[in-house]
This record gives sequence, structure tokens and C-alpha cells, in this order.
Amino acid sequence: MAKPKALLFVAPFGFGPAAKAQAILRSLQDLFDFVVVSRGSALEFLKKHRLQNMTYLSGLSSSLRHPSHLEQFEFAISINNVPAVHRLSALGFAKRTVLIDMLHDWRIEISHDFPPKNLLAVLAEDILPGFEDRSALEPHVTPVASILTLPENRTVSSGAPGYDVLVHLGGILSPNLDSQVAAETLESWIGQLLEKVAGQTNRVAALGKLQLSGDLNTPANVDCFDRADPAEVFDLISSSRAILTTPGIGFMEMAFIGQRPTVMLPPMNSTQLMHYRCMAAKGIPGVLNERVLDSMTNAARKLPWQQHARLLVDWLARNTDAVTEASLLSLAELSEERSQEVVTIQTELVNSLEKTDAMSVLRDLGKSILSGSMD
Repeated sequence: MAKPKALLFVAPFGFGPAAKAQAILRSLQDLFDFVVVSRGSALEFLKKHRLQNMTYLSGLSSSLRHPSHLEQFEFAISINNVPAVHRLSALGFAKRTVLIDMLHDWRIEISHDFPPKNLLAVLAEDILPGFEDRSALEPHVTPVASILTLPENRTVSSGAPGYDVLVHLGGILSPNLDSQVAAETLESWIGQLLEKVAGQTNRVAALGKLQLSGDLNTPANVDCFDRADPAEVFDLISSSRAILTTPGIGFMEMAFIGQRPTVMLPPMNSTQLMHYRCMAAKGIPGVLNERVLDSMTNAARKLPWQQHARLLVDWLARNTDAVTEASLLSLAELSEERSQEVVTIQTELVNSLEKTDAMSVLRDLGKSILSGSMD
């Protein structure tokens, strides 16, 4: 017997939203057959980890042209994709739609219509650095734990770590960065960074979309991993002594749970810039000093957020050598004592986060929709 159909919209930036989508599909596949809508690298990731009875489409327009297109669906979930939610609302589907996103003061300041108020529910992932005042949340907003850090995704390495450093490069494929020049800038930096880190360590793992404009030649002691799912990411984290990462929200929480000292690389998009500032203020080390971070932030405030990725890549192009040297210095400063200090800060931050299981909430919402539709 065919199961009811549901829509799952996935924001097309980075692999965080796509990895969350994969976890949701696995958890709810006994309730619904999903039509998954995304594009770009996020859609490629989901297709690579394709599940049975799931349909994968590219772009919003193919699924949301007219209210009649929604008649076959009972439920909709949107992961970090606010435009999809607005489109669903305009087509009269708001009361069957759940938005999964994050809430922070800075996010609300730059998004005046966020979070939408007419939906079935908004699940706000309590992602680092955490809610400052949960009592101020709207009644329809439910704080939940990060989907990427579900217990079933976590692994703990047995024995000594296999890698000296895990270099994670996430969020570098912004939809607002289409130019070949930007891709070449990023790939040049990635190549230089991996070569220098590998030259000072025995084994390095590199995680992320590393091939941007052509063939990236990496040293023999660098193992490259592309489009890993959350369980694989946890395994890499627990197999590494230290982490060097762009300041992506989901990955950093995973690194903190894995209790590996984490150093932030420069931000690659508007969200990462805000997150870098928040985490630096909490004591997490990074390669940017306060003066540079303030200058970068002030420049970004003068531009619409869609232009922040270009601003940040242009800055990186002018400062590639300095960033690489600062990265090496930050790793060298991770003595055993300093590493433990950083891990202690990270653990305290993680322990302060919401523990409510997002999947349990989603399943209850899905069941309530199905129960109501069958009355």
C-alpha cells in the first residue's frame, strides 16, 4: 500500500541542510514517501545517498506553480529554506508546513519577516552559541536539539586518532558565487592550505567540496572525503587530534561533541561571518584577529547579505598567504594544555543546548496531520 506523500525542501547551500534532510528522510520514511526539492551540490549529495521510494527534483518552480500541485501532498517540511515556506503559504499550505531553521538575535535582525507566524510549526534548532532567552520565543516556535548531532550518528574512535588534523571546508559553494575567478581563488587557497598543513604533520584528512575549478593536487599524506553523511563525519572527527574548519554552525557542534580542539578558518558566507563572531566571543580560537574581524564585519554591514560571500572571497584572495600562516600558527599553539582548555569551553557550550529530539517532534506533527486528514 502506497504511503501518503510529503514535500521536503532543502536549502541549496553547503551540505548542512542536505545532511539534515537525509536524517529526516530516514526517520520519517515509514510515514511518508517524500518528494525532495533542492538544487546544486545539496541535491547531488541527496541523490548520492538516495533512499527508496523518494523522488528528487531540482528547483522550486517545478513543484510549486499552482495550488493544484499540492493536492497530492499531506505534509511539507522546509529545511533552512524560507522562500519555499513563503511560496507554500501563498498557495494555502501553511497549516501543513513545518520550517526547520535556527534562531539567533543576529538572524532575526537581518530577517524582519522571520520566523513566519502562520505555519503548523517552526522547529528552531538550538545551535551554537545557543538561545540567550528562550522565554522570548514565539509560541509556535519549538526549540529542539541539532538534527546533525543525533545520538545514532555519533561514533567514538577506539584507540589513537588516525589523523593529526582534519581540515573541513564547508559553505564555500555559496549560490551567490558563480564566477570561475572565485572558484579558482578558493581552490588555490585550499591547495596551499593542505600542502602547508601536510608538510607539518604526518596524516591529514580533508573534508568538503574540494574540487572547484579543476584538478586539485594534494600531498600523499592527505586523504580527501567528499559529501560524507553525519555518521561518517563523526567518525572522521573522532579519528582526528585537532580540527581546522570554516565556521559552519552544524559541523562545529559536531566537532565539539567529538571533543576535538577546533580552530576556525575565515568565514565563507554571511552566516559564517556572524557565527565566527559569536564563537570567537565565547573563546573559540580562530585565524582572524579582532581588528581584521571588525573590519570585515563593518564592510559586510554596508552590503546586502547576498554580496557577503563575494566580499569574503575577495578578502581571502588578497590575504591567502597570511591566512595560511595564521592557520599553521593556530595549530602549533594547540599544546596538550591549550587543547584541553579549548575542549572544556566547547563542552560547556554543547551542554547548555536544548535536548528535545527534533525527530520525535516531527513524527508527532506528521502523525497529527495524517490523523486529521483521515477523519
